[in-house]
Amino acid sequence: MANPNITIKGNLASDPEIRSLPSTKVLKMRVITNDWFKDDKGDFKNKDTSGWTVEVWGELAETAYNTLRKGDNVTVMGVIKERSFDDKEGNKRYVVEIKASSVALDLSAVSTRKQKASVTTSSSQDIWDVGMDTPF
Repeated sequence: MANPNITIKGNLASDPEIRSLPSTKVLKMRVITNDWFKDDKGDFKNKDTSGWTVEVWGELAETAYNTLRKGDNVTVMGVIKERSFDDKEGNKRYVVEIKASSVALDLSAVSTRKQKASVTTSSSQDIWDVGMDTPF
């Protein structure tokens, strides 16, 4: 049975962690999602919070590691996968993770953590003054 695709939008709980494997790199990150509702007064309230472990592989892992930081708002698309393991006491544990095929950063988050690049612009007169005898 094929694993279902999922898209989540949330915030990074911590800085992503990357590991090098013999043939590739893998990045793990924790994305926190919130479900909101409006109460009777019209105020937004947090209904439910979920934490997702996301794996990112290969070149996308390197790009994500060099770009993403704790608190960033991201959208992740990928496949849900479930795995099991035995904990230290020998109990069987189950984990649901997302293997990401796409990770998108909300650019409004970047402006809060990085100094904006200085942009020099000419006056609108300089840009749009094409002269009266210049045809379009």
